[in-house]
Amino acid sequence: MEKPIKSVLAYVDSLKPAGVAMAPAVKNQCIEKFTKMYPSLGKDYASRYYERESDAFTKMVMQSDALRQCTPRSLYFAFMKGMALKLSFDNGRQQQLYLIPGNRKVGEQWIKEVTCQPSPEGEKEVRLSAGILKEVGKPYIVHKGDIFEEEFNTDTGEMDVKKFKPLDKTQEIVASFIRLVEPSGKVVYRIFKPIDWKRWEAASKKKNKDKTNDLYMSGIDGQIDESFLKAKTLLHSFKGYKQVDYIYDNPEGFQPDKEAATQINSNYMEDVYEDAQVIDDTVEQLPDEFTQAVNEAPEEKPSVKVETSKDDDDLFNN
Repeated sequence: MEKPIKSVLAYVDSLKPAGVAMAPAVKNQCIEKFTKMYPSLGKDYASRYYERESDAFTKMVMQSDALRQCTPRSLYFAFMKGMALKLSFDNGRQQQLYLIPGNRKVGEQWIKEVTCQPSPEGEKEVRLSAGILKEVGKPYIVHKGDIFEEEFNTDTGEMDVKKFKPLDKTQEIVASFIRLVEPSGKVVYRIFKPIDWKRWEAASKKKNKDKTNDLYMSGIDGQIDESFLKAKTLLHSFKGYKQVDYIYDNPEGFQPDKEAATQINSNYMEDVYEDAQVIDDTVEQLPDEFTQAVNEAPEEKPSVKVETSKDDDDLFNN
C-alpha cells in the first residue's frame, strides 16, 4: 500500500538538505512514480534515470551554501519536478533545469526555499517530448551585411527564411530567427527584429520598477547580449503553442535570489522568462501522488518522445 503524500512529506522534513534526493524512501517513490508516468520506458530506465539525476542534483546541493540552507521539502519538490519533466540536472553547457533559491514568508517567519525551472533548452525538450513540436532548430543571429533573405509563404501566410549566410558577427544585429516543424510537418520560421526586443525591454523595465535588464545593452557596442537574444528567440518562438502549465509555478510569495541562481546554474540569465510566459492550453493531470508532489500544481502527461532534428548549421548555406 502506498504511503499518503503527507506521510512522505513528514519523512522528507526530517532529512538533511544534501540527503533528500538520495534518501531510500524518496528513491523508491521516484522510481515507482516515474514508471507510472512513463510506462513505455520501463522500470529499468526509471532506475537508471533516478541514479543519474539524484547524483547530479545532490552534487549541485553540496556545492552551494544557498541550496543547503533551503528546506528539505522544497528540495524534494524541486527534484520531483525535474523527474516529472524527464529533464536533466546536469549543470553543463546545455543545462536543462535551473535550481533557483529564494525566500518566502510563512506567517511571521521567512524561510529559505528552492524552486526548479526548465532552462530554455529544457523548455525545448519538454515540447518535443510532449509532441507539441516535432523539431526545434537552434536560434540564429543575423548581423548587418549577412546574406539574409525573407520570403512570404502564400500557403501559410507567414514569412519564411529563404537564405541565410553569416559574414561578420561584429556588425550591428538586425534580426534573429529559428526554424520549427509542427507535428503535421508544417515548417514555421519565427523571425524577430529590433522592434521586438525593444518591446521585451520595455516589458522588463515596467516589471522591474523602471530598471532595465543589463543584458539588453551588454553586447558589442551596447547592443543586446547575443546569448540572451538566442534564449529569448527560443522562448518567444513557443508562443501560440500549448505549454506545460506548471513550468513557471513558484510558491505564492516566493522571492528568488537571482544572484545565487546565477552562481549555481552555469547558463542562468536573469529575467529571461519575464515576458515569455504564455499558457495557451492545459492537459488533464495524473491522479497520483507523484503529480501532487510536483509543486502541488496541475501538470501534463507527456506523450511518446519525438526525436529532435539533426544539427542544422548548414541548413541555409546551400
